[in-house]
Amino acid sequence: MTTRLLCRWARLFPRCPQAATASARLQTCTVHQTEPMCQMSLSWIRPSARHLCQGSELARMEETTLPYEQTQLVRLVEKVSTPEEVLQLWAEHGGSASDAARCLVQLNLRVMEKGGEGILQDPRCESMLETVHSQVSSVWNGSLVGLLRALTMLGLPSDAPLLCSIQNEVLWRIRRLTYRHLAYLVDWVAFQRRQGYENEALTTALLKQLELRWTELCDSRTISILMGRASLFTPSLMDKLEDKALELAESFTAEDIRRVAFALASQNRRAVPLLRALSYHLNQKPSFELKTPLLLDIAYVYGKLNFHQTHVLQRIATELLPRLSELSSLDVTRCAKSLAFLKWLHLPMFEGFAQHYVSNSENYSTLQVCNLFISFAKLNFQLGKGEEFYQKVHKALEGSFQNLEPFLKTDVVWSLCVLNQANPYYISSVTKYDFQKKLTGSNRISYSESKPIDLENLKAPHLPGGGGRDALPAGARRIAFVAWEFPNFCLRSKDLLGRFAMQKRHLQLAGFILVEVPYFEWLELKSDWQKVAYLKDKLGKAVTEDMAK
Repeated sequence: MTTRLLCRWARLFPRCPQAATASARLQTCTVHQTEPMCQMSLSWIRPSARHLCQGSELARMEETTLPYEQTQLVRLVEKVSTPEEVLQLWAEHGGSASDAARCLVQLNLRVMEKGGEGILQDPRCESMLETVHSQVSSVWNGSLVGLLRALTMLGLPSDAPLLCSIQNEVLWRIRRLTYRHLAYLVDWVAFQRRQGYENEALTTALLKQLELRWTELCDSRTISILMGRASLFTPSLMDKLEDKALELAESFTAEDIRRVAFALASQNRRAVPLLRALSYHLNQKPSFELKTPLLLDIAYVYGKLNFHQTHVLQRIATELLPRLSELSSLDVTRCAKSLAFLKWLHLPMFEGFAQHYVSNSENYSTLQVCNLFISFAKLNFQLGKGEEFYQKVHKALEGSFQNLEPFLKTDVVWSLCVLNQANPYYISSVTKYDFQKKLTGSNRISYSESKPIDLENLKAPHLPGGGGRDALPAGARRIAFVAWEFPNFCLRSKDLLGRFAMQKRHLQLAGFILVEVPYFEWLELKSDWQKVAYLKDKLGKAVTEDMAK
């Protein structure tokens, strides 16, 4: 009785400073008698401290207190290179359910590398599956989570009894899994969703654990995996993941940066602080880490999210210029479109794109030619010596122009006009009544958006037919006020984008006196009278210049 009482009181002694000496004496006196019984109680005496980001102690307890000794079978299996060797080793050695699970994971890896048909029907593989199924509760957490993906990749049906048993076991252990295990489980759940199958109970429990234990997230790899599956998460969890990514951005590899940035673009989440941090750390990476696909993906992300970071864009151009000859036609058009969305005209890059097309025109599809040409027009990129380039473009459009989708055809003709390459054949094809009916009849453009000005009764010398019969009244002039906004210009430049340069040219050719009001001049005006005086001055100068001509 005395021994039991001492064991119960021992846990309370450290809380009382005056009892520290007495506690020491009691432990010394009773060590021989009470050691077996007090071993668990003494664990309460030891102070337990855990940082928030260190992970769940329940999740780590199984892995640390019961160390798993790697068996000879597992050591051998990890060294083999073919599926047949994995199966043969299992046939020779056999093993526990945990050994079978590890062998199946390795078997999946070897099948992905070397290939293997009908592997699940092999008797040796069936033996491993039966071993796991009969002792699934004894498989370790990491092996259990990895086994789900391995069996799915090997082709085991989603409704197979073994997969159902493993999912149930995972559901029972969900609170004991580490956050990294939860991240890999999310990856598998997303894969299952794409295949049209989902365990709702497991998914619900998994998302709840991720939401509750997000503070345990402490490594960049797990963050990148989770953010890549952002479609599964609530906005609040995504906000927390972005905060964690911002906290750990310094430790990200270039590939982690790409994966996180791509996840933001896929969800249309324009997280400016995180994008700035990722851009800064990406710009610090050495060139050998900046692979071509990574650079193209970053350019795409910036274009999709309309995020401008000049230093990174300049780095992308610097890295890609020497590699232009290695790029495919898809890479070139993709990069050109991204830079066009960003309104960033880098002359050497776009000249390189044009030269790439001239040298590899046979590898470009009609759609790729159109996208490249439209990108040039958006930025009003005028080739100095582009005869060969334009010849190849016209040749590529000869047989397929009339078969283009109406809106794409309109964009192509618009681009030809911007780049001074349009001819009557192209223009007449989009000005016919039947073609206009296709455009206005679509839900994308209503008739609330395309209202042509009726100038038929007025003389218009610039038109093929000369316009109508009525002349402008004496002293009258056609005047057009054009307000140029920030999006109308190339990035960090006062040069108009292609669409607006063409608009200006067409207004001038139509006989309008153009009064241009750029935003960078207008924003400097503070009061109304200043603005009125500015407009009067602009109008007076424009009319005076026209009279002088």
